[in-house]
Amino acid sequence: MPGGTFVEFDTPMLNDNDDIAFVASVRRARDTLEMLHLYRAGKLVKLVAEGDPAPRLATSDPVARGGKFGKFGVPAMNQKGVIAFPATVDHGSVLGGIFVAGTRDLSLLVGTGQITANGNMLVRFSEHLAID
Repeated sequence: MPGGTFVEFDTPMLNDNDDIAFVASVRRARDTLEMLHLYRAGKLVKLVAEGDPAPRLATSDPVARGGKFGKFGVPAMNQKGVIAFPATVDHGSVLGGIFVAGTRDLSLLVGTGQITANGNMLVRFSEHLAID
């Protein structure tokens, strides 16, 4: 958010390349939003923010929709700079899920409400995850 001010930080993740991924609350005027950031090679980059469009599940369902990002969990990051993070989704085909970003295109790996190959529904994920 250009002109915004960091007001709160969640637990940062650091890899051996000195890349840092973190979720922070950013305030601009009267708005406060959660944002996932990456600090790499002296540059700070916003990856996704609350209210940004969320990617949809790769599916042949023509009515599947991505919705908008809600809240973010603590990210995990590997040595290649791929960041995995849990997030809630508003007005999407799933209520939330595990996403990846960073050195990979933003995508949804798996979502709550998704039906598995054996017919079971995924109902929730842990807020703690790891990536290798």
